[in-house]
Amino acid sequence: MFRRQKKLRGTRGYKRRRGAKKRCRNAGNRGGRGRAGCGKRAAHNKLRYLSNPGLGLPGKHGFTSIEQREGKKPTILNVDQLDKLAVKLGKTELNLTEMGYNKLLGSGKVTQKLTVNVSTFSESAKTKIEAAGGKITGALSEDEKED
Repeated sequence: MFRRQKKLRGTRGYKRRRGAKKRCRNAGNRGGRGRAGCGKRAAHNKLRYLSNPGLGLPGKHGFTSIEQREGKKPTILNVDQLDKLAVKLGKTELNLTEMGYNKLLGSGKVTQKLTVNVSTFSESAKTKIEAAGGKITGALSEDEKED
């Protein structure tokens, strides 16, 4: 046996039990790529995952961002929602950071004169609140942070 191995070393067929070189190249040799071809042979393994529709097939799917992992997903409020919030609370001074919002964006219109305190806000939100006669306080806006 030892003598035969020594003789085959260096040839293409050495340690190849499937025959010719070309026969071992593509996925047809191994029954397909990935989980393909696991019909009769491995169907019993597949049933665990397919019987529970929420699980799907095993393995990782997609990714989770750092904010999602650490629970720091920003809670956003638009300018058009400020009027409704002010009427509901009966106030003209709104502290959004105490309410759980940490970002104010400028979608919509403001009709009331409001004083808003928020940690982060966009430049368009600032101009719309000031155009209505209000005031915005808090940290720097997003555009000022970039400079």
